[in-house]
Amino acid sequence: MNQSHLNKKKIANLKALLEKKKVLKAQDDQNVQTNKKHEGEKLIEKQPKKVKPNTEESNSDFNLKKKKLNQSDTKVNTNNGGTSKLQQKMRDKLAGARFRIINEKLYTSKGKESFDLMKNDPNIFEEYHKGFSFQVKSWPSNPVDIIIKRLKPRKKIVVADLGCGDAKIATELNGNPHSVHSFDLVSNNELVTACDISKVPMKNGSVDVAVFSLALMGTNWIDFIVEANRIMKLGGELIIAEVTSRVLNSDEFVLCLKRCGFELLEMDNKNKMFVFYILKKTKECSDIGKDERIKLSKNLKPCIYKRR
Repeated sequence: MNQSHLNKKKIANLKALLEKKKVLKAQDDQNVQTNKKHEGEKLIEKQPKKVKPNTEESNSDFNLKKKKLNQSDTKVNTNNGGTSKLQQKMRDKLAGARFRIINEKLYTSKGKESFDLMKNDPNIFEEYHKGFSFQVKSWPSNPVDIIIKRLKPRKKIVVADLGCGDAKIATELNGNPHSVHSFDLVSNNELVTACDISKVPMKNGSVDVAVFSLALMGTNWIDFIVEANRIMKLGGELIIAEVTSRVLNSDEFVLCLKRCGFELLEMDNKNKMFVFYILKKTKECSDIGKDERIKLSKNLKPCIYKRR
């Protein structure tokens, strides 16, 4: 066999080998695609089948829920001047914020300054009591209600409600058979006399019971206690309801009140939010100087809300 024939044979074998290699590669590519397809099908089988929602029914349910939600937010509340629940919620929040600002001002100012502030702008007093009413709703009990319950069964007495707010004590007890005189920084009804509580327009020794229900506000609250002593009869009763957290030391507070002419009869601190002091006037009190009053006033700390 000559050299030319051998070369042709080698070329033919090489072509055959290359052709076979192409066939094998094509088979391998096909197998890879097939395996990928099978793996994909197995993966789909493992996943939970999704049920195609009924578009019409799904949209109907969604729209119904949306409608109910909108109705809930915009439902008119006839008890609040025709405002929606959402509007009322926003108003309550704003009232609460304004209340905290005014509240801090009253606790950190003298009574005369607070009186002048309210006198120049009675709307401040209205805003304060709106916020106060909002706060009362969250209390387990209102100290004023407890005081009314205590005084109601008694025989005819003269009561001075000092820092009376909306004069609830007078509303409940006045003329039945008691005589209640109500005082606050602003008069928001005919039962209330507007004044600085350190200067109450009543005669000396004319009152059987004096009440401070969350009303010892101001840096000179000692002056209010001294004024209560002035208008009270000897042996008269002083009722103080105060925020528990304000009383730094209860014993020291009682000694402070003793210096102002009062003797402790009973103390009720069962309520987590408020403490009640029931005292009796044992002597006149007019000899406490300015420096001593400042010192005594430190027995109650201001009621200031945390910043949010």
